[in-house]
Amino acid sequence: RGALDAGKALGYTIDVQIPAEFSAQAEQPILSAVIANKPKGIIVFPDDPVGITAKLKEAKDAGILVHTLSADIEDKTARSFNLHQDLGIGGE
Repeated sequence: RGALDAGKALGYTIDVQIPAEFSAQAEQPILSAVIANKPKGIIVFPDDPVGITAKLKEAKDAGILVHTLSADIEDKTARSFNLHQDLGIGGE
């Protein structure tokens, strides 16, 4: 809820889309539709470090900021930045 409220306060629309299962195959059509809408940025929780790289490159090549969160992809050139946390110390 915090991201939605912050986005609204800054004049952005936050659209959260979650695939029925976490897999590169399930993420592909969602990413295609998002890229077609030409958002300012995309935040992705990549399930597969290789599987969505081509789509993320497509988005970045289209001028869309691409951010990976909580996990990362192998080809770092397909994203703008990554925000990762140490899950081993989470909750301490």
